[in-house]
Amino acid sequence: MEFTKWVLVVDDDPIVRKLISVVAKSCNFEVVEANNGREALELLKTDYTYLPDLILVDLYMPEMDGAKYCQALRDELGYPLERVVVISSASMKKDRDLIASLGVRDFLKKPFSMTDIRKLFQI
Repeated sequence: MEFTKWVLVVDDDPIVRKLISVVAKSCNFEVVEANNGREALELLKTDYTYLPDLILVDLYMPEMDGAKYCQALRDELGYPLERVVVISSASMKKDRDLIASLGVRDFLKKPFSMTDIRKLFQI
């Protein structure tokens, strides 16, 4: 299978990363995974000459959370946050406000369905 696009999946839960990866590959996306924002940022800075077509990032993770990661993507790499989807079980108003303030493409609430994930890859 030849991949035409790639996605970076950033989540500290390996099961979530695996579920998203399965769907992404079925939609012809190459998948790279990272356990937290710091690891993902270092990957992009050192290992890749071009940026992903889509980034899915959990809001709450150890070392560097999703909000700080999005800010670093924008400020350090110039990555357009319109290509970022935040995934989280967070449901409090302050969390929704934080996500809205980031300027990301979308928010996907955990738990999510495979259909919800598949829709994200229709780009």
